[in-house]
Amino acid sequence: MITYSETTASPGIDWPYQVPAALVQRLVDVQAILALENGTADMQAEFQARAFTDLVRHARQVSPWWRARLAALGDPPELAHLSRLPVLTRTELRAQCETEGALPVPSSHGRVVERSTSGSSGIPLRFHMAEFANRMVGHHYLADHVRHGRDLRMPRAALSTRPAPHPGREHIESPAQPWMGDGPVYSRRMNQFTLRENAQWLARVNPASVAVTPVMLDGMLDEFESGLAAPTALTQVLTLGDTVTPALRERTRRLLGASIRDRYSCEEIGPIALQCPHDTSDTPAYHVTVSNAILEVVDEHLQPCAPGQTGRLLMTGLHHWATPVIRYDIGDEAAMRPRCHCGAQGPVLTQLPGRRMFLIKAPSGERRYVLVRAKDWLAVAPVREHRMTQRTPEDILVELVLDRPLAASEHEAVLSLLRTHVGPEFRFEVRQVAQIAVAAGAKRRDVISLV
Repeated sequence: MITYSETTASPGIDWPYQVPAALVQRLVDVQAILALENGTADMQAEFQARAFTDLVRHARQVSPWWRARLAALGDPPELAHLSRLPVLTRTELRAQCETEGALPVPSSHGRVVERSTSGSSGIPLRFHMAEFANRMVGHHYLADHVRHGRDLRMPRAALSTRPAPHPGREHIESPAQPWMGDGPVYSRRMNQFTLRENAQWLARVNPASVAVTPVMLDGMLDEFESGLAAPTALTQVLTLGDTVTPALRERTRRLLGASIRDRYSCEEIGPIALQCPHDTSDTPAYHVTVSNAILEVVDEHLQPCAPGQTGRLLMTGLHHWATPVIRYDIGDEAAMRPRCHCGAQGPVLTQLPGRRMFLIKAPSGERRYVLVRAKDWLAVAPVREHRMTQRTPEDILVELVLDRPLAASEHEAVLSLLRTHVGPEFRFEVRQVAQIAVAAGAKRRDVISLV
């Protein structure tokens, strides 16, 4: 007589007996995202209207701040009346977060966690995100893999500041998961290494695709152009966070034999528009993530721009109920068309400048990626705005806006923060100002190098 025990089954082979719920949810979400984006304009409009109504009703129910702000929508709230609402600035969103904290969310949205960002604006912001919203963000990027035809069984690499520090290790490896169709992923904390070390690592790992900021990519291309051996297996470079110029696209094709596939996003909402998979030109169209966000392009009088006309970009996140963002202005401009030349029925963004974050140049001549996060600033002082300007190879001016004078202990804490995150070899002049001046028509940047 043969009896069955749990040890009889082969380890790691669950299907068809037991499929992890997270895998099922991943497959369902990705399929739904792609089905909606490949659907008709009417399908997309119906989905957005329903999601918007649910979001507004929730915000009105649990938040006095939002209840007052959303009064102009009437009852029931209609997406067609979105333009009646005032534009939401980062400063206003910060005030709502500080006043009310995380809004209560339905139990189905899961646990709520705190996030932080400064974007490129230099205005630190703490906000909140539920597990549901975070899941939707991640699964939109998974859908983008399918959209661009990437073979996820092949090794992938990621260079960013997100991984935890990994001293003594060149990267963190996520092992292959064949039953999910995934190969290994090598993640590296890029600011833990020099540009040259990152470029050498990329050549050693030799992945089929790499996710990296345009600034870091540009710096590594300099190393490859100077004679450093380049990776040979790369086919796509996935960029996020900074501006991708036509020149950078051309250099990437020439030096790596790979095409750039850009993603436009913000921390508060997630993916906003993703490069058309059929458009690898130097000025491609970006498909709006209609299942995640509603976008408007308006002129200086807040009137809708004509198709193809550049204006202010306003965004509304559909799944972020712990910290709603409705008609949110992060300072970017773009043009929008009702549909893409590839035949997709959803709107697309064009002439998208994105945000620019620059490398600074150390006294040694090394170019260094600088990122001081909102949570880092707020841990040492109640900083409302900030900007760093490198004036010489040794000197960096740090402008800070606070509601009160900076205490002596806070001043020292700021200097310690800068020496840690930027470098101990620099001289920092910390200057408290009433406001940070930005030239008319210029984009706000939190890091500027004049060297």
